[in-house]
Amino acid sequence: MVAALQAPSLVSRLAIADIAPVAYAHHNGRVARAMMRLELRPGLDRRQAEAALADAVPEAGVRAFLLQNLAFGPRPSWRIGLDHIAEGIADIEGWPDLPGDPRYPGPALFIAGERSDYIQQAHRAATRMLFPAADIVHLADAGHWLHADQPDAFGKLAEDFLAA
Repeated sequence: MVAALQAPSLVSRLAIADIAPVAYAHHNGRVARAMMRLELRPGLDRRQAEAALADAVPEAGVRAFLLQNLAFGPRPSWRIGLDHIAEGIADIEGWPDLPGDPRYPGPALFIAGERSDYIQQAHRAATRMLFPAADIVHLADAGHWLHADQPDAFGKLAEDFLAA
């Protein structure tokens, strides 16, 4: 979104997956800290790692998703730059204060999960201000992880829009 707002001539179409151009106050910092506290000792198995994350990450599906990034075995390790992610949580959850009066006039499709709270009614004014040609559609039976909850429907929406 920021790239389209800063250099609209370089972006011909924009598809956004269940996020609005606003700052969020989610629990990602707590999740990242819990992941960093996980004792990566030899013999650690998925069940133990999942149990260790349960307090900070009560949703089983989210824990399973996070643990895809953990390599088990004799020397367990995170496959991702967890330290960098943790340092960048404010930027990840934030929205920059862009100079001037940025607008992306091109076609933009915001795909919201029907069961997600990431694109709320209160976000529509900010979305329309920055992306005046935006369409906001809701994907049935999907939460925030559109691609996991409804992979075929999400793929078709995005592909049809981007190919238009």
